[in-house]
Amino acid sequence: MNMIKSLAALFSITLLAATSAQAAYVVNPFAADLPSASYTTSSQYQSGMVESFFNGGYWNSGWWGTAWLQADMGVTRTLSEVRLLTDQMPYGVTNYAVYLSDTAIGNNYSSLIPVAIQNMFTYDETLVDLEFAPTAGRFLLILANGGPSWTALGGGERINWVDDTFVLGNGANLPEPSGLVLIGLGLLGLIASRRRIGIPA
Repeated sequence: MNMIKSLAALFSITLLAATSAQAAYVVNPFAADLPSASYTTSSQYQSGMVESFFNGGYWNSGWWGTAWLQADMGVTRTLSEVRLLTDQMPYGVTNYAVYLSDTAIGNNYSSLIPVAIQNMFTYDETLVDLEFAPTAGRFLLILANGGPSWTALGGGERINWVDDTFVLGNGANLPEPSGLVLIGLGLLGLIASRRRIGIPA
């Protein structure tokens, strides 16, 4: 009986860990839930929207052409992927780049080499997935150009994702949530089968 209680508690912890692991963000898990002052943009059009965008919401530069959005993650992080949704009308070719640095980037992005570039034909709410070699930096800047549309990003439902190449502070990779749940279910199944055939738990 004690073993059953212990494994049930383990299963509860497993489910909690899986739920926490899924609480990720449309742009990047490390760029979300930061203080409002951590978010900046080149556009003064409703500039408060930049915080919303990094937390799964919407941002609009208010004009055509190139604009940037930046998040100060507070400490140096190692990233390998950025995801975003387009918001545009009409459809057409749009351009994106990702920069990382230990110092604020802002309008100085042209002095740096982007870690990722994507030029592609997009429509409203296209998922743009920018993958790159693991790169460290405190400041994450996204450069965007909406092509024929005003430059805007986000919209739709919040996309939850975790890239298992992100390294946690203890050096361990974040486990896949589905794996944690399967382990818990397997343990409970083993207990049930042992009880059916009369083996004490």
